[in-house]
Amino acid sequence: MGKKVKTFDIHFSNPKDVYRAGELVKGYVEVDVQNEIKIRGIRILLHGSAFVHWTERYTSGSGKNHRTVTKAFTAGETYFNHTQVLFGKAEGEEGEDPVLKPGVFKYPFKVQLPPNLPASFESNLYGRIRYWAKAYIDRPWRFDKTTKKPFNVIGQVDTNTELNAFQPQSGQAQKTLCCMCCESGPIAAILKLEKTAFVPGEDLRPNGEVINHSNRTMASSKLEILQIITFHAKTKSRRSTRTVAELGQGEIRPGETAIWTGRQLKLPPVPPSGLAGCRIIDVDYKLKLVVIPAGPAFDVEVPLALLVVPTPPVPSRPPTSSQVQFIHTNGNRRTGSMQQSGQVKNWYKDVPPPTYEECVFGKVDVHDENDNDFTMGVMTFAPHYIYYNFPDRVTTRSSRSSFQR
Repeated sequence: MGKKVKTFDIHFSNPKDVYRAGELVKGYVEVDVQNEIKIRGIRILLHGSAFVHWTERYTSGSGKNHRTVTKAFTAGETYFNHTQVLFGKAEGEEGEDPVLKPGVFKYPFKVQLPPNLPASFESNLYGRIRYWAKAYIDRPWRFDKTTKKPFNVIGQVDTNTELNAFQPQSGQAQKTLCCMCCESGPIAAILKLEKTAFVPGEDLRPNGEVINHSNRTMASSKLEILQIITFHAKTKSRRSTRTVAELGQGEIRPGETAIWTGRQLKLPPVPPSGLAGCRIIDVDYKLKLVVIPAGPAFDVEVPLALLVVPTPPVPSRPPTSSQVQFIHTNGNRRTGSMQQSGQVKNWYKDVPPPTYEECVFGKVDVHDENDNDFTMGVMTFAPHYIYYNFPDRVTTRSSRSSFQR
C-alpha cells in the first residue's frame, strides 16, 4: 500500500485553516496513486468535540488492608460528526468494489459548520476542544489508509452583551509581616484598570502602587495576566492556572513606594473568556499585581478580573464612576474616581484589520485513541485566534522601579 500511494493529504480552502462557527468548510483530498488499487471507497470525516479527563489516586485502610485506588474523571460533548463519500461506496454499502487507477486525484468536499460552536482550545493538561478532518482509503481485507488534519474554529461571541466591558476596575490589598515576634508595618498594594474587556494584541496599561511600610525589603513586584481553566467532569471539577504574560520590577526597600505607571502588558493570542458553547471547559482571565517579599513570607496579591473578547466591544451604556481608596506613604487615605460618570472613551477609534495568530502556548500533539503509528497527516497543532496588530504607542519603560520616599 505504501508503494502504491505516494501522497494522501487534506487541503482546506482557507490558507490558515481558520473558520468561524456557521461557516462552510471547503477543501479537497489529494491522492497520488502509483499503481492500480482495488478499494471500497474514499471518505472524509469532519469532527468537532470537547473532552475532559484526569485521574486521582486515593488510599484507604491500614496495614494489610491498605490499598490505593485510581479513579478517572471524564466528560465529553460532540458538536458534529459528518462523513462524506468522495469516491466509491459508503461504509457498509453493497456492490462491486471500484478500482483506483494510477494518477493524481483531487476530491473536493464541503461541510457546513453548526452555529454557536466554541472556539478551538488546547490545554495539554486535562481537556481540549478540537476540530479535525480525517480521510480514509477503505480497502477490502486490508487496513485502512488514513490521513488527518486539524482545523481552527473561531467561536461566536456577541461582545455587545458584555455590559461590564468598559467598567473600570480597582483593587487593593494589605499585609503585615512579623519578624522575630515583632510586628512590622504593612505592605500595601493598589491596582487600577480603566476598563475590563480587551482584545488580543491590545496593551493593558494598568496603574498601581506598592507601598512598603515594613522594615523588610521586598524582593520584587510583578504584573501577571493569568488564564484560569476549569474542567468539568461528570462528578467533579478541577482548576488549573497558566501565566499568559508578565512584567517584573526590582526590589522595594523599607519606606519606599514602587510606582506601576506607563508600562504596558500586551495581551497575546489566547482564546476568548468563557469559551461560549462549551459546557465542560471554562476559561477566565485575571490581571494580578504580586509583591514578593525577600525571605519567608506570603506574597501580597491584588487580582482584577479581565474579559478577553475576539472583537472590539461597543459600549451599550456609559460606565459608572468607580470609587477607590488610595493609601499613601503617610498612612492617610483619600477617595478618588477612576473615570467620570457618563463619559465613554473611544477605545477603538483606529482598529487595524484582524489577523489570525498562533496561540501563545504553542503546539500540542493531537493524536487520539483512534490514531496509530500509520496515520498520516498533521499530528501537531496550535489553535489560531483573532489578533490585532495595534501600532506601538510611546510609553515610559524602565527596567527598575520608580521609587518615592
